[in-house]
Amino acid sequence: MIYRRDIDGLRSLAVLPVVLFHAHVAGFDGGYVGVDIFFVISGYLITSILAKDIDAGRFSLVTFYERRIRRIFPALFVLLLAVLLGGIAILLPSFLRELPGTVVGTLLFVSNIIFWRKSGYFSGDSEQKPLLHTWSLGVEEQFYIFFPVILFLLARYAPRYRLPVIAIMAIASLVACIVLTAPYPDASFYLIHSRAWELLAGSLLALGAVPQIRSPLAREVVSLAGAGAILIAIFRFTDQTPFPGYAALLPVLGSVALLHSAPGTFVGRLLSMRLPVAIGLISYSLYLWHWPIVVYGRFLGLFTLGAAGSAIIVGLSVAAATLSYFWVEQPFRKKERVSRARLFMLAGLGALILLVGSAALWARHGWPERFAAPTIAYDNGRYDVSPQRGRCHRDEGHDLPIDRSCVLGAGASQAILWGDSHGVELAKALAVGDHKITQITYSHCPPALGFDDPYRAGCMAHNRQVADWIAAQPIKTVVLAMRYHTYQDAPGFFEGLDRTIAMLRRAGKTVRIVGPVPLPGFDVPTHLASGGAPRISRAAWEAADRATLTWFARKVPSDIAVLLPSDKLCNLQWCSLAREGRSLYFDANHLTMFGARWVTREFWQLPTNTLSRSGQNM
Repeated sequence: MIYRRDIDGLRSLAVLPVVLFHAHVAGFDGGYVGVDIFFVISGYLITSILAKDIDAGRFSLVTFYERRIRRIFPALFVLLLAVLLGGIAILLPSFLRELPGTVVGTLLFVSNIIFWRKSGYFSGDSEQKPLLHTWSLGVEEQFYIFFPVILFLLARYAPRYRLPVIAIMAIASLVACIVLTAPYPDASFYLIHSRAWELLAGSLLALGAVPQIRSPLAREVVSLAGAGAILIAIFRFTDQTPFPGYAALLPVLGSVALLHSAPGTFVGRLLSMRLPVAIGLISYSLYLWHWPIVVYGRFLGLFTLGAAGSAIIVGLSVAAATLSYFWVEQPFRKKERVSRARLFMLAGLGALILLVGSAALWARHGWPERFAAPTIAYDNGRYDVSPQRGRCHRDEGHDLPIDRSCVLGAGASQAILWGDSHGVELAKALAVGDHKITQITYSHCPPALGFDDPYRAGCMAHNRQVADWIAAQPIKTVVLAMRYHTYQDAPGFFEGLDRTIAMLRRAGKTVRIVGPVPLPGFDVPTHLASGGAPRISRAAWEAADRATLTWFARKVPSDIAVLLPSDKLCNLQWCSLAREGRSLYFDANHLTMFGARWVTREFWQLPTNTLSRSGQNM
């Protein structure tokens, strides 16, 4: 295949936004779309090589996987070893405990499945997982387990249908991506069935699905449009953009346009300049190294330096990538230096060393002996969640029927807690003494009737179903709890809460509301375990939640009992993050069970009209 400098330049357009986004450089909020560009490039280049070998009758799976091993394994193995050693030196026990499993998952190219099951890409604790970025390698290598065989079989037995079959596969994957992004955003982001279309878009281009553009003017227009589409995605998307879904079409089609039309155009000449090409050459190693440097840099406090910290992160990433490219990647790509037999032997030996090291580290259970007892206690706060969270909370892929909602506690007095994920630990804490609680909680779905949450498809229907079910129950008390901050700026949220309260009162229910939890905005167990201050500014939190606090002060009917967690956690100046040496939060915003019990100690004794503004109870 003829070398194209512009493709290496396009790689730089893929990797730099990813690095800058992760390094918190302002303006690159959509930099994560660089991964989508990589997928398209990979599908295009590898399909070009595969199709050429298959059509020439020299295709060999062994040769194909030899190329993949030369390309992927050497730099990856060195990176994994460095991450393990760095983790021993830097990571808290809770994160080191998970690291061996993710190393093994990366070696087996299933880390995308592991991270899908654990958390979302944009969740707070994702920034503390040093191998999170290997999810994309998992997707890519899973694709290349099956795709070469499919391409070979089509060429052998149905050559006329090769293009239509690949096109149908791409369309099916795209439809799955669009349909599943709203109800199952994490699965759609991480798993191959909703990402394969991006690789297949490059494959279709390589197989000639798009006619050549012969007009120089048309090529200029298409290449400019492609570059524009990518730049719009990089600079206009945010972590709140529903992704991949329809939004992924922008970087994918932009990449296809550039691969198809860039040579000889103004954009092609820009991409072929020395600096973009140089960055493109080290792009694989740069992608590998930048994220662990970001994660470990955060633990070491580099991001507290502001722009200087971001610059250090980027500089270290480029330096590590350059060394990796010249000293690791390049030697193993040359067959005269590393033969096939030696390559396979070294790959097996490297994998064995990493597996044994991971197993030994796993046996240490996070190696807590490295830290003092208070540090371990704070770190363990992230595990202090409701023991019924997994069974009773509705989340992605867990759609519990309303009439089968969990009933917590064994008291005679019954109540229903209706809310989002902020209600889970509260429900467990409230199920004490004579009080039995039916827990109805659904992630990212506040109990606001008629409110259409764009990030939780089906929320409106869920709430309507819950409202109808509650109205038909003899249970008289309903508790509302949610993460108000997430929705307070969304149109219709507070009006939806008003409708919910009115509906419950018409149904003869006694309504109690848990107000907003003060939001630190950072992972609290990590912050405390790292020696951070056990408090945040009350004024800063109140400014961030002004709309919510205003609604509570002005709109909540006087006959409704309201518990403001801030009355239990704050004084006039500060809000506590810890009590008695224990974290009150298990992440950046959810109360631990300890915190939930602390806040709700007097909840059932609250009379109506109890909205307090004193804040004297810290």
